[in-house]
Amino acid sequence: MDQKKIGSFLKELRKEKGLTQEQVAVTFNVTNRTVSRWETGSNMPDISLLVDIAEFYDVDVREIIDGERKSDNMDKEIKEVAEKMADYAGQEKRGPLKLIRGISIACVALSGMLLAGQVLNLISDVAAGMGTSRLFGLILLAVLFVFSAIIALYTNGKLKANSKKDVAFTAIKILVIFAVCVHTLLLLAGFLVIGLVMIFELNPFNNSIKKGEEDYDKEQILEKYGGDINSSLYVFPDDTSKMIDPEYKAYFHYGLLDTDAYMILHTKYTEEDFNSEVERLSSIEYTTEYDGVEYTQKIMLDEESYYHPAYVAVDGMSSTYEYALVDENNYEITYMFLSYPSSFLKVIDDDYLKKDQKAYKNNGSSIDKFSIYYYYDSAEGIAVMGDDKPKDQ
Repeated sequence: MDQKKIGSFLKELRKEKGLTQEQVAVTFNVTNRTVSRWETGSNMPDISLLVDIAEFYDVDVREIIDGERKSDNMDKEIKEVAEKMADYAGQEKRGPLKLIRGISIACVALSGMLLAGQVLNLISDVAAGMGTSRLFGLILLAVLFVFSAIIALYTNGKLKANSKKDVAFTAIKILVIFAVCVHTLLLLAGFLVIGLVMIFELNPFNNSIKKGEEDYDKEQILEKYGGDINSSLYVFPDDTSKMIDPEYKAYFHYGLLDTDAYMILHTKYTEEDFNSEVERLSSIEYTTEYDGVEYTQKIMLDEESYYHPAYVAVDGMSSTYEYALVDENNYEITYMFLSYPSSFLKVIDDDYLKKDQKAYKNNGSSIDKFSIYYYYDSAEGIAVMGDDKPKDQ
């Protein structure tokens, strides 16, 4: 085989078509230098390209191998052999590409599912006032997803270019592009919701804080907010006439997904009135009817979790807390109500909160937490709120 002769023949064929080496290189997806080396005889075309080159120049494969024109008709047997050899060579190249494509498609699927979950978790965290700590993980997953999608499309395109028999090409391309579009929309929707939540949830608290004894009106508070705070405020007193130097501070904030709120009523009593109020607190009980059966729950005395003994009506049910802190030495009582408190704990005196403030963190479902107002059916996994009043109110 005379490589110089073959090179001269290829050069002659190119000039007959009036093409440059650069145009030929683009046609066969090779470099200009590769075409030049073919025509100088320093290198031979890859066997997988012989049939394509012969058809492009309208000559016989045998004529290219011999480096001169032999006949007008291409020998069918030689062409079949060349095609089989080209297909074999192509299969060797396709193996690694198929492996890379398969891995990248698996990464697209896995990172896509994780990305969707991360977006939903981030929305939930922001709504619960737990910040945006998941944002960095979300960005990493988004980068992995996009990178995997690019690799999948690139390798799929290379496989299609090397073989027209890759019937899965179009389906894979459509699926990957569809996944990219869906997750792009999911990300945009997620960030939109997060933005709205942050607008609603992160407003300064001082804008709506109420202070002073004159702002405390239990009946009015229940009428306005009772349907949103998961409590009927039975720990809080109806009668304020016996209070000495009461201090009241409250905040109610309608959020996009929930209502953040706190109420703090601190007061002194005479010894007699103090003992009477403690007796009222200790005797509170609530009866809930569920499935034809009445269930009575009594207020809970907690002497460990707080800095003072606490009569607890709600302890975390639906992220709500209602309790009264009793200071027997000074005849003082602090009535507390908190709804979704994780976002505003910093503005409340630590003496009024649990010793372990991590207990206020929202860790999933809270319907099984203590509340005198609800009956929780552990078998059914549901909580039912009653509609009657405590017996001693």
